[in-house]
Amino acid sequence: MDNHVEQRRFIARGRVQGVNFRSFVTRRANAMGIGGWVKNLPDGYSVEALAQASPEQLDRFAREVMRKGPPGAVVHELEEFEEPVDQRLQGFDIAF
Repeated sequence: MDNHVEQRRFIARGRVQGVNFRSFVTRRANAMGIGGWVKNLPDGYSVEALAQASPEQLDRFAREVMRKGPPGAVVHELEEFEEPVDQRLQGFDIAF
């Protein structure tokens, strides 16, 4: 695998469902050249995202996308986990 690509899993909690959070994350991630996916979690107040990119891109993604979200979203907590890159992900989509 490319040593410059990292994979991180994010869990955003707060008012992140029903506010177009997944669409916002998908648009921004694709514009930033980040591979991965985003989905709602069954608890009703969390969203999970898996993202692959350079460490700098992932830091920016966390700061500008996952911590903020679209208008109407309120992120109370963001957990971030580094994971090994098993395979490269192309594009960013909403997972169900």
